[in-house]
This record gives sequence, structure tokens and C-alpha cells, in this order.
Amino acid sequence: MSNWTPSPEHLDYFRRAVTALMQNRVNTMEAGFPLDLDQVKLVTTPPSLADLLALGLDSLKDTAVLCFELGPEQGASRQCIVKVYLRREVYYAWKRQTDPRYKPGDPIYFNNALDSDTHAKLIKWVETALYERRLAMLVSLTVADFLKHREDISIYHIAARWPALKIVFPHVSEQMGGRHRDIWKSHGDQLGRHLARWEWPMRGEEAEWYDRYRRRMRLCEEALLSAVTLPEVGNKAFVAPVHGEVADWEKLNGQIL
Repeated sequence: MSNWTPSPEHLDYFRRAVTALMQNRVNTMEAGFPLDLDQVKLVTTPPSLADLLALGLDSLKDTAVLCFELGPEQGASRQCIVKVYLRREVYYAWKRQTDPRYKPGDPIYFNNALDSDTHAKLIKWVETALYERRLAMLVSLTVADFLKHREDISIYHIAARWPALKIVFPHVSEQMGGRHRDIWKSHGDQLGRHLARWEWPMRGEEAEWYDRYRRRMRLCEEALLSAVTLPEVGNKAFVAPVHGEVADWEKLNGQIL
């Protein structure tokens, strides 16, 4: 088959497939949230009326989503927001506790009242989930940058310059509809063996791009190789009695990972 140049729409579906694979890895690693409903209510409830009034008594409402913030003061590596989905509503939430965005100088309340063993389990879960969230973002951004490192990138360029991305080809159909939904897999199955002329050049802008990104690409492909082996987990938010996820985090010096 002749070399195929994906359209912008086809490239968008490819990016979506990468994001979906990494999100499934995140969902897998975020399973097993260590707090139950009573413990979630404990860490999100001020211990005194004065503390409650300081947060804004007028903003109390029913909610099935609560957020709290952890950071170095609680033993986490950086500030991050944990978003918790509850199977039933509770009557306690002030204005910041349903907003999962990290805001420097405007933290989300956390009552440090857990026993030491439960607190340690929570921090361990947070560190794992935080790493996976940041890694997923890094993979998605790196693949997106790769797909636009040159104009009119072809499937031969993709296969020759980042061979590991070929594992994504069969998964793009999961993001597409219509009778051409298997177009990535179809072209991938008919790739030739002799792709040397489409490999990275020795010099020029594209070679410089590769020099800047090659370490990130290695890390990303290891994550993707792991992601494609995982069974579909789905979203546990409305299945488990209490489901937690890392919703946002502090960006240190502009870093993602």
C-alpha cells in the first residue's frame, strides 16, 4: 500500500486513542481509594463551629462530590486536589469543596484527623495517583507534539520515527465511527519493512526536535506499552461506595512530571 497521510481529523482520533489508553491506566492505578464515607466526612468537616464559620456557613449544601487538598504539610510530595465521588449526598460543602481546581493561596480544607495507618495509606494512594495523572498528561502532550513536528506527517514517518506508536493503531477505531473506522489498523497492517528513508534526519529542525524529545519519548512509550496490556476498567465513580481521583495539582516550575 502507498504511504498514507492522515488528515487533521484522523490525527485527532489518534490523539484521543492515546488519551483513552492512558486514562484507563490512570483508572486502574487509582482503584482502591483507601477512605470510606465516614473517613471522607471526617477529613472534610471542621472540628469546631468556629472553623466551620471561617469557611463560610452560608455556602453549605447537599453534594455527592467533595474535594480536599493535601501537600507537603500532610506528607505529600506537592499540593494536589483529591476529588471524591459519593454514592449518596451529604450535607456539607463550602464553595471550594466542589471545585477541583488547584489555586495557589486558596487551599481546599483538610482536617488532619485520620489515624496514622489510614493517613499513610492515603498518602501512598495520592502519590501513586498523582504520578499516573502527570504521566498521562505527559504522554498525551508528547504524542500531540510529535504528530505536528513536521507538516503532512505520514504513517511511514510515524512508524519509522516512533515505532512504539504502532501499538496504538488498532485502538484508534474505538474512537471513530463509520465504515472507515479501521483505517489506522488497515494501513498499519500493510506497512512495509523498509522505512529507512522516513527515519529521523541527521540535521535540521526535525533532528533538533528529536534531540529535545528523545528522553521523553522513551518514558512515554514505556507507559503506552503498559497501558495497552491493561483490561478496560471504566469509570468507577458511580460504582464504588466511595471513589477518589486526583483532580489537579501544583505545577512546580512549569513541570508536568
